[in-house]
Amino acid sequence: MKKILYTLPIILVLSMVSCDVIDSDNIFEPIENDTTVVDQKRVILLEEFTGNRCPNCPKAAIEAEKLMTMFPEQIVLIAIHAGFYAQPLPPLGYTEDFRTDVGNELLDYYGIQAFPKGVINRSQFNGSYALDHGEWEAVISELAQQNSVVDIKIDASYDATTRNASVTVNTTTSEIDAANIKLCVYLTENNLICKQANGSEEVEDYPHDHVLRASFNGTWGENINLGKDSKNYNLTINENWNPDNCQVVAFVYRDDDKSVYQAFQVNLTR
Repeated sequence: MKKILYTLPIILVLSMVSCDVIDSDNIFEPIENDTTVVDQKRVILLEEFTGNRCPNCPKAAIEAEKLMTMFPEQIVLIAIHAGFYAQPLPPLGYTEDFRTDVGNELLDYYGIQAFPKGVINRSQFNGSYALDHGEWEAVISELAQQNSVVDIKIDASYDATTRNASVTVNTTTSEIDAANIKLCVYLTENNLICKQANGSEEVEDYPHDHVLRASFNGTWGENINLGKDSKNYNLTINENWNPDNCQVVAFVYRDDDKSVYQAFQVNLTR
């Protein structure tokens, strides 16, 4: 945003003080300041590592939904099905497989072995990336009060004939001192119905939401420029996925420690 400031003449008459004469030709000379403005509120990325054979995972899902109600439009949730509890077990009725290469790579990177766990903004808190669901609220409450230094806009469209998802992500950054910043763009899907372990019970028609399906630009995304930048992506939607239930998730993070500055999401279809 460009702001124009004008130098106005101020005439002060003080006894025993001589004043400089202002050239009238320069009275209204504009002074231009090029300032990048970010007005988007802070949006937090919560990656929930889960699995439909994990008996304690529904409690974490309930906690995540509660937090999204407490902090409306300030949390982007990605449910990552990975590890032992996400493996299908057809003899016991667990036939669905929501695992992805991206999710498996993230599971290995964070070294998560116990489920459920949540990674918030891909940052460490109290020396750990992976947090129990009882720890999420305190961390998110603090982060939600912070200002954003990144603005993300997503323009998504879907062609039902070709099943192509076309996405443009525009980013505006300010006050960032990192040498390299990156953009990740993922696809998630809601309302996936399948069997879920829940404590000592099993729910046959459990609805899974925010499930990671794919990435538009790989597990770790790509570098973007500071200031303003724009990236375009295309992805063919699997015939088993419902585009009306899909969301496009984008987030910007610093490359050195992987910490997320800002996240944002939109529905794939309007």
